[in-house]
Amino acid sequence: MTVLDRIVAGKRRAARELEGRAGALRAAAEAAPPARPFAEALAAGGAVSLIAEVKRRSPSAGWIRPEASAVEIAVQYEAAGAAAISVLTDEEHFGGTLEDLTRVRSAVGVPVLRKDFIVDPVQVWEARAAGADAVLLIVRVLDDAELMDLLAAARDCGLGTLVEIHSAEELERAVRAGADVIGVNARDLATLKTDLAVTLALAGQAPAACVLVAESGIGSRADVERLAAAGVDAILVGEALMRAPDPGAAARALVGVARATPTAPQVKICGLCRPADAAAAARAGADYVGVVLTPGFTRSQTVESAAPILDAAAGARRAGVFVDASVSEVVDAAKRLRLDVVQLHGSEPPDRVAAIAAAGDWQVWKAVRPRNPEELGAAARSYAGVFSALLVDAWDPTRPGGTGVALAWDQFAGARGLLPRSLRLVLAGGLTPENVTTAVQRMAPAVVDVSSGVEQRPGEKSEERMRAFIEAARSAGPVRVARVAAAAEARAAG
Repeated sequence: MTVLDRIVAGKRRAARELEGRAGALRAAAEAAPPARPFAEALAAGGAVSLIAEVKRRSPSAGWIRPEASAVEIAVQYEAAGAAAISVLTDEEHFGGTLEDLTRVRSAVGVPVLRKDFIVDPVQVWEARAAGADAVLLIVRVLDDAELMDLLAAARDCGLGTLVEIHSAEELERAVRAGADVIGVNARDLATLKTDLAVTLALAGQAPAACVLVAESGIGSRADVERLAAAGVDAILVGEALMRAPDPGAAARALVGVARATPTAPQVKICGLCRPADAAAAARAGADYVGVVLTPGFTRSQTVESAAPILDAAAGARRAGVFVDASVSEVVDAAKRLRLDVVQLHGSEPPDRVAAIAAAGDWQVWKAVRPRNPEELGAAARSYAGVFSALLVDAWDPTRPGGTGVALAWDQFAGARGLLPRSLRLVLAGGLTPENVTTAVQRMAPAVVDVSSGVEQRPGEKSEERMRAFIEAARSAGPVRVARVAAAAEARAAG
């Protein structure tokens, strides 16, 4: 039996003993002042937030600061800029108590997290009665039903949650349960080995809308900067602070690191049919220009006719659109036209997409046309790891794109938040200079893709409209998927 097994077994026994007090604890929790918003506190501002931890000892490190006053340490943390305080409430293994949490909650103005091994809803009510604003839920020690029950109990009593994971499988379970604050623990609770590479590897897989917290293995500002670049929103640090001669100063050294900054969307002008239009697109500031390389469409081009069009767009990257073409057809055309982007707009299976991606030094954008948010998530999972970007276009039962029909952005915004934060999204479908700003603000794409929306007649682009489209897309500025609001929308839609 591991240390973790022993701890959890003890917590389950303790939870059973609490059942006799369940009614009193629930009443005390309901009478407690409103909880301070936890997720919102971590998501606020442009810097990586710090959850600073009061931790006297641990099973792996032994005693760290045995005589520490939880209140004195917490007050120092808050003065240093911590967004929240974590208090260990396990006495046997961590040297903390619920009384520590109650006193800390009275002494600070930021949210206070109860960090313990919560396995039963009665412990959630106990935490709220003691003054906690949030509780830690560790996916590793819970089955799916228990996790759902504990999240529901937390919502019922107004508590925030930090749902801790250590693997891709646990991350998937946390997302499926509806977690809005997810912590990646770099420490394997079974072996007690810590590896920050685990956090860095999993960060990009976390949903864009969740608040992402890095736990364990953080000892320096350089560590925080690495985590910020990976997309982390907050860090939870205990041992490194508690070992420092001045915990407040150590906490201060970790705050203020800017979160990864989103960039304004790039623009692709597609469906080009004339060299003059391609040159105008480049003059207007397009990042990509595209030609349709599958026959049978209004704007279709051959390799021979596409070459002078792409050549005319000096400085813009070159994209070719294919619909259910063979690997050899795509690769041959891409090489002859020196494409930077291969855009696959048909029903190409993941293995064909992977083969095309492996055949050359080009990006592969896989287009999908979801009818509902669930189909968007399924498509992202199906093609995960084989594309450079996922292009989302409006559904049409007869045409694979170029319909001029706008995607229902409001309907899909919540689903966008559930996509991995490292996923590069290209937004297409019915975009115009008049609506692109709204589309960008709702969907936070990396690239917006327009064709008919900037035409004066089919196949003929308007330089004025191309310029207006690019200016409108960029006027939205850098847009980040709203961490808390989008997660709530996604849960409500589900």
